[in-house]
Amino acid sequence: MSKNNLILERFLKYLEKEKNYSIHTVKAYRNDIDKFLVFLSKTSTDIKDISKNEIRNFIFKQNKDSNQTIARRLASIRSLINYLNKDGIID
Repeated sequence: MSKNNLILERFLKYLEKEKNYSIHTVKAYRNDIDKFLVFLSKTSTDIKDISKNEIRNFIFKQNKDSNQTIARRLASIRSLINYLNKDGIID
């Protein structure tokens, strides 16, 4: 399992156990973050090196999705970044 996937699994457990998110919400976050991680892997960007540009480029590529889906993906990414910051993985 890659380092990014390990971080994702810890993040999802955090959402489920500490934030008490529903199974459906955690599943949606997993789907959103998985898509983001695939995008990062195509650009050879490590999860610790996420910048606003990577997020903007990812969202730009989602132009066929509904505004609601894009908003949820942004919320998922924002939650991940907050978790990474809280956990000391990123600044």
